[in-house]
Amino acid sequence: PGMVKGAAKGTGRGKEVLAAIRTADLIIMVVDINQLKHKNILENELYESGIRLNLKRPFVKINKISKGGISVASTVPLDVKKETFKAILNEFGMVNANVLVRSKINTDELIDVIEGNKRYMPGFLLINKVDSVSKETLDEVKAKYPDATYVSALEGINLDELKDTIYSKLSLTSIFLKEPGKDADMSEPLIMREDDTLKDLCHKLHKDFEKRFRFARVWG
Repeated sequence: PGMVKGAAKGTGRGKEVLAAIRTADLIIMVVDINQLKHKNILENELYESGIRLNLKRPFVKINKISKGGISVASTVPLDVKKETFKAILNEFGMVNANVLVRSKINTDELIDVIEGNKRYMPGFLLINKVDSVSKETLDEVKAKYPDATYVSALEGINLDELKDTIYSKLSLTSIFLKEPGKDADMSEPLIMREDDTLKDLCHKLHKDFEKRFRFARVWG
C-alpha cells in the first residue's frame, strides 16, 4: 500500500497501512527513480511505527526475580555499560532481574527488546521507472544504492531479477522430489523455507505422511 510522510502518526490513514505491513513476510519499498528522497521518508515511517527493517532481533533474555537487583551476564563484548543496562531496566520498572546477552546490542536495541513490540522484517529497495532516465543517471543511482533492484514496470525491464530477489529475500528454496523407481520431478519443485526440516516437508505433502515416513536420500 501507499504511504505518506507522517504515516506513523496517523496521517493518510497511515496507522492502518502500517498495521497491514506488519503482517507481511517481506517489505518492498517501491521508489520512483526521479523521487529518491521518498526512500528516507519510507524508512523513517517504518522505524517510527516499530518495524525494524533488515535487522535481527537481539538475543537478550530477561528473567525477573524477587530480589537481588539487576545482574547482567554476556557471552559477547558489550558496547553498553552494565550500569546503563541497569538504569534502562529501572526506567521500565525492573529492579530485580537476571539479564543474559548473546548478541551485540546498543541502548536503542535494548529498549526495543524491553518494549517487546517491535517487528523485525526483511525488505529491499525497488527503484522503478529506470526507462525514464539516461544511462549516466542510472549508473549514478546504482553507485549510490548498489543493493537496490532496478526495474521498469512499464517496459518490463528486470522483472525476472525482481522475482529472484523476492525469492531470495523470503529465504525460500526449491526441493525437487523423487519417488522410488522413478526419475526426479525437475519441472515442479516443492517451495520450502531454507531452515525447514524433512518433518516440515512431510507435513506440507500430507498431514499423515510423517507417520508412514521411513527415510530419505538428500542430494544436490
